[in-house]
Amino acid sequence: MIDLYGWTTGNTYRVLIALEETGLPYRAVPVNLRERDQDRPGFLALNPMGQVPLIIDSEGPCGAQITLSQSMAILLYLAEKSGQLLPAARADRAHALEALSLVMTDLVAPVNFGLSLEREEGSSAGQAFGEARATRALAAIEQRLGICSFLGGTRFGAADCAAFPMIHLLGTGRLKDLPATLRWYHEAQERLPVQRALAAVF
Repeated sequence: MIDLYGWTTGNTYRVLIALEETGLPYRAVPVNLRERDQDRPGFLALNPMGQVPLIIDSEGPCGAQITLSQSMAILLYLAEKSGQLLPAARADRAHALEALSLVMTDLVAPVNFGLSLEREEGSSAGQAFGEARATRALAAIEQRLGICSFLGGTRFGAADCAAFPMIHLLGTGRLKDLPATLRWYHEAQERLPVQRALAAVF
C-alpha cells in the first residue's frame, strides 16, 4: 500500500493521476497546507522541505519501505514500480523523459514561481516571467502533440500526468491557438483515472 501525503495542489494531483492510471493501491493522507500541517515536526521528519506530495510505500524495492518526495521523482518511481507510464523502447523512453523534463522545468516551475512572486510581493514582473516561459513551453508541447497522441508517446504517460494539472489550471483559453494541445486536454479530461484523481478528497 502507498500512502500519499498531499493536498489540493497541482503537484499532488499529478501523482494522484499517476496512481489512478497505474492502478497501484494507495491511501490519501491529508496535509492541510492552510493550517501549516507541512511545518509540524512529524511531517518535517518525513520531508525536511515541508512540501507535498510525499509517498510512503510499504512495499518498496526488495520489499522494504521507502519514503519519497518531489513529484517528478515520485512519477518516475511509480513508472518503474508499475511498468507503466514510460515506453519500453530506449529512444521512445528518452523522448518521453525529455517531455517530462520540459513540463516540470519549463512549464510548472516558472508558472508556480511567477504566481508565488505575484501573490507574496505583488510583483507583476513575476507574472510576466511565468507567462513568457509558459508560452514557450506550451509551443513546445504543441509541437510534440502534433506528432504524438500523448506527451508520453503513443500512450498516456508520466509527462501527461505532470502536464495535465498545470494546463487545467491555465484553462482552455490559453489553448485556442494550440489545436493539438486542446485535443489532448479534452481527451485527458475524459479519462476515468484523471476524473477519479480530480475527484479525490483531501
